[in-house]
Amino acid sequence: MQTDASPLLVFFTLSLSRLSCAASVGKNAQIELLTAYLKAKGVAVESFDFPTRTETKLGTMLDSFLKNPTHILPPQVSAMLFSADRWQWEGMMKEKMTRGKTLVVGRYAHSGVAYATALGLDEAWCKSLDTGLPKPDVVIFLGTLLCSWCCVSLRL
Repeated sequence: MQTDASPLLVFFTLSLSRLSCAASVGKNAQIELLTAYLKAKGVAVESFDFPTRTETKLGTMLDSFLKNPTHILPPQVSAMLFSADRWQWEGMMKEKMTRGKTLVVGRYAHSGVAYATALGLDEAWCKSLDTGLPKPDVVIFLGTLLCSWCCVSLRL
């Protein structure tokens, strides 16, 4: 739990090997609802989603990768690129939380570990990519019954 900054709340969904196991479970709607609720309660809050997709060159590349299944990368490379996208925003996230802003974030580090381990990568290695990023105070998993079983099987 972070004591010197505002909370970081993370929404997490799971998709195994690009099968849309947790697609359309309502993550974006829940993020919008929670953000609106917190704002109505007077909380300084901001929400955003990873990968960032359009805000940086890396985000644009990741967006293209996600939209075009013919772009195949080794799983290690994709795990590192998605982590690099999170690292680009590390300073901004810390600065906003230090100034009292609560962040509600979709698909953060936990999601990256889930995707990469589902592709057969070592869990400890996957977690090491994001060591040093702001740690979430709350992680909310949204998924189907199948995805819940997958998380138990993967020890997530």
